[in-house]
Amino acid sequence: MATERRNYGITSYSSIHVYADETQVDVANNRSYISTELWILGSSYSAYNVDCNVTGGGGYTNSHLTANGWVKLVSGGFWAPHNADGTGSATVGSYYSSGYGNMPYGEFTLTLTKIARASQPSINTLPNNSPDITAGVACTIHMNKQANFTHKVSYWFGNKKGTIATGVVDNCSWTPPTSLLDQIPNASTGSGTISVETYSGSTKIGETKSCGFTLHLPNNSEPTIGTITLTEQHAGVKAKNANVTVQQISKKLVSVPVSAKYSASIKTVTCDGVTLSNNNGTYTGYISNKSNGTYKITAIDSRGLKSSNSVTQTFYEYAKPFITATLKRESETSAKGTLSVNGSYSTILSNTLSMTIQRNDESSTTVSPSLSNGSISYSKSYTDLNYVQSFTIKVKVTDGFGESVEVTAVLGVGQYALWMGKYNVKVGGKLNVGSDLTVGGAISASGKISALDFRYEGASPAIHYVAQGYHEPGSTPVYMNTGMAGHRFTNAYIYDSAYASKHFDNNKTYPSIQVKKKGMYLIVCRVRGANVQQSATYGIGYTVNKLDNSGEWGENQYNMYATFYACAASSVFLKMLNANDVLRWQVIADPTRKVEHFELHLFYVTDQ
Repeated sequence: MATERRNYGITSYSSIHVYADETQVDVANNRSYISTELWILGSSYSAYNVDCNVTGGGGYTNSHLTANGWVKLVSGGFWAPHNADGTGSATVGSYYSSGYGNMPYGEFTLTLTKIARASQPSINTLPNNSPDITAGVACTIHMNKQANFTHKVSYWFGNKKGTIATGVVDNCSWTPPTSLLDQIPNASTGSGTISVETYSGSTKIGETKSCGFTLHLPNNSEPTIGTITLTEQHAGVKAKNANVTVQQISKKLVSVPVSAKYSASIKTVTCDGVTLSNNNGTYTGYISNKSNGTYKITAIDSRGLKSSNSVTQTFYEYAKPFITATLKRESETSAKGTLSVNGSYSTILSNTLSMTIQRNDESSTTVSPSLSNGSISYSKSYTDLNYVQSFTIKVKVTDGFGESVEVTAVLGVGQYALWMGKYNVKVGGKLNVGSDLTVGGAISASGKISALDFRYEGASPAIHYVAQGYHEPGSTPVYMNTGMAGHRFTNAYIYDSAYASKHFDNNKTYPSIQVKKKGMYLIVCRVRGANVQQSATYGIGYTVNKLDNSGEWGENQYNMYATFYACAASSVFLKMLNANDVLRWQVIADPTRKVEHFELHLFYVTDQ
């Protein structure tokens, strides 16, 4: 333990001596006891009014002191506290004054013995901590003690805590219980604390020390998938073999128990991507339209852990029955004809096939088609297919799985030369009349009526919409101003190419509208200009054959005067146009406005 000796000469033959000794270490209270003494060594020394002291002493005074040798003047001691880490020091001060010789007050520092303090635990390695541990797997907790101490070791994880061991000297083993995992039902790891209390005998040393840990899930913590049960729902497949999967038609009820581990919950269970429904831990759902015989179950729990399992059945490729049916006469005017049926069916699992036919004037009949390696063929001859009548025959086939298909063969009226009834006459081919044809009633046609020279008596009953042109500003806008100019369209739509077409200048960029048939035309022009909030004039119209884009005053330009804000209006013209006339659009305005939209609609009225 620490000790210190100091001396100070006060005369030629006398000196003061200060002694300091660490005589006791109190581990429990982290302190040391320092014993102190103040001596004088004299040779026939004599002094009056003596006053002296040393730290821890009670002091000394004397009106007349004599010393011939060693004389102890003061003795005592004091407790010196240590730092939290066990290190410490003590300061000792002393003085001596008299009528004959003095020692001024002075101090020195005594470095004390280091006291062992509370142990700092670590997991698996020492002295540094390795915090990653696994539930259900043993780990070692080291005390890293500084003296002959014992320890109490505890844990805290989430809302759970408990004592691991008491009386631990160097280390202890701990297997974190898997029951702790109920504190992390939605995570795969969680943080906790190991706490160690250090004791010397029954006295606790210092503060409780701790180290952190990260608790991991054990291996194989994924959800548990039980036995997968498949129950066939398709009656036809079930009747043949319920434990196979047939392409297109199999429908399985999937049932499987699924459970999560270590307090997690099941989030989703799917079979081939189809979500199954939970019924007290058993998950069910219907799976159909399989392209193979494997049914894969995938389960995901609340921690995001995934597991999969599958079951496989024998898979059969299958196609539902397919047929075509035709009904034909031997000739256009014959009553003889033949029903022909061809098709295919699947032959798996000893599949069978039946066929029924039903003519529109007869009841249904079961017949026996020819079957060969999945092919279907059947024919039947008829002698009563009167060519002035139409017939239908429904053909239906059904296979052994209960899957069926029905088609209808249709036979129209035959091609007669001339057929005369009480109220009408039917001609099998074209009717060519060499002279005038007078019709007392209405004329109806399922197709077109055409004539080389076709004219109405009186006014035409309708007009014909033949073309439309429009302008949109785009990157190069057009402005309405006092100057007259014609403009090509952004684009044009031709609705009847017999009356109009697009006309392009040499650059082939923007079209005009070219008339192809002479006649009276209705021309409708619509414009929308930019906002001008004042009285203004503008006009809209069209030009004819102004291929140099010059404007045209006169009957083709309609002017109006009014206050317009949106500047939107229309004008209508009735104009006789010749074949090959080229139409463009024109506008004027004062003040200037930007053209936001322009339309020209062309209607053919009549050529009479």
